Amino acid sequence: MALFSTRRKVHCPQCGHDGREKLRGTGGWFKFFWLLSIPAGVLFFVIWLFTIVGFLWMVLRAPHRLCAVCGWENLVPLKQWHRLQKEGC
Repeated sequence: MALFSTRRKVHCPQCGHDGREKLRGTGGWFKFFWLLSIPAGVLFFVIWLFTIVGFLWMVLRAPHRLCAVCGWENLVPLKQWHRLQKEGC
């Protein structure tokens, strides 16, 4: 769930797809975590420390970038792929 992630244009070497990637983030686990940690933080001050650290980790971590068609993780940026094709690699 990195807040400032954008979907890049990529090439998938596995299936040959050229287009936008699919982002897979933290999803529902953190929504559930926040729903439980805020009321618990009212009762116990120490939980706020874990809540703040967990929030920072959730925001700053990089999402998993996958091919939108086959789910492959080792993607090549599309500009780099075109440059490699021009050079003949």
